[in-house]
Amino acid sequence: MVLYKDEPIIDSVLDDDAYKFFMGQTIFEHFPEVPVTLESKNRTKSVPLAKYIDQMQLREQLDHVQRLKLRDMEYRFMDDGANVKPELFSYNYLQLLKHRYLPDYEIERTPEDQYVIRSSGPWKTTTYWEIPVMKIQNALYFQAKRKEEGLSEDQVWKIGELRLLKKLKLMKEKGIAFTDFGNRRTYNPRWHRRALEIIMNEAPELLVGISNVRYAMIFGKKSAGTIAHEFYMVLANMYGDLPEQIRGSFLKVLETWWNMYGADLAIVLTDTFGSEFCFRSITKEWAELYRRLRHDSGDPFKFGDRAIAFYQGHGIDPTTATVVFSDGLDAELIVKLHEYFLGRIGTGYGWGTTLTNDMGFKTLSLVMKIVRANGLDAIKLSDNPAKVTGPAARVAYFKEVHGYVESDYVECIV
Repeated sequence: MVLYKDEPIIDSVLDDDAYKFFMGQTIFEHFPEVPVTLESKNRTKSVPLAKYIDQMQLREQLDHVQRLKLRDMEYRFMDDGANVKPELFSYNYLQLLKHRYLPDYEIERTPEDQYVIRSSGPWKTTTYWEIPVMKIQNALYFQAKRKEEGLSEDQVWKIGELRLLKKLKLMKEKGIAFTDFGNRRTYNPRWHRRALEIIMNEAPELLVGISNVRYAMIFGKKSAGTIAHEFYMVLANMYGDLPEQIRGSFLKVLETWWNMYGADLAIVLTDTFGSEFCFRSITKEWAELYRRLRHDSGDPFKFGDRAIAFYQGHGIDPTTATVVFSDGLDAELIVKLHEYFLGRIGTGYGWGTTLTNDMGFKTLSLVMKIVRANGLDAIKLSDNPAKVTGPAARVAYFKEVHGYVESDYVECIV
């Protein structure tokens, strides 16, 4: 099985996470020309990616993505609402996807043999570099790692199939549904498709949705996604740099998102500036509308308990709300969360890396984040201190502005 020599790793505009399109349309409608810079980072410092990935091959793959356009069949799928809702996407936004051209990028090789891939441009197009940059590096790295280990692709797939079947057996025994969030860090796109074939053969009733929009189209499932830290980070730089202006941007996110999509996509990503700030900021009126919270860092059990207390504090029955867990899930953890919160609050599971990349290799923690927006450094705090990003002085300012609560949660990213 020859991979990547004469074929692109990504060959479709829709080979992307659904949230990039939900968020992308909102950006296009409200903030299209805001200047932003995205920058990749390998948080797995023990793996020197530049020693595994040939830069010329990396550039060839990125250049192909830069030129991709929405095909007619893909256009029709999006025009029908991507299995989410009819008329979800506007004509003008679909025209952007059909004729898009991503901004230029640069690749920096660091003294630690890491690649930093960077792109600057208008937010409406620059945002679409995130997932391809991560997926391409993952695929090239694991191809090189497999060869280093002297394994064939077939051998690795057999390992992946056995592990996936074991996970699905447990999920079927417990009757727990989940969403495939494994697009961004999959072993490679071919394997991702094979994994979905296995899931559809073994437990199609448990697969609620698929984050990869192309595969949602192929397998007839809902295109599943939420909203990313990126949106909160950019809007925090949009309304002024005084404390009250930065804090106020959080509710601007909720207002803008609700006006775009209403209850269909009403979910709050809580940890961009620390979940305690989020819980303090959401009024009863917004809590009534936003009945779903996404957990993406920190202790998931403590978070769920806090979510229950939050809704109860606003006089809302927590069993009418849902926490979507999406941080470092595996089958065993999903089962524990499901049993712990059963009957107390609704739960959903955005299952990522270990669903689509459990092949016997140590996985990578690759990210591509907004680092500048509207002329200012962009900041992400987190309930996991290892995920805080931005220059130290501005991070300190944002912690003060948001009343950031330092966490004792420890997740080692090496």
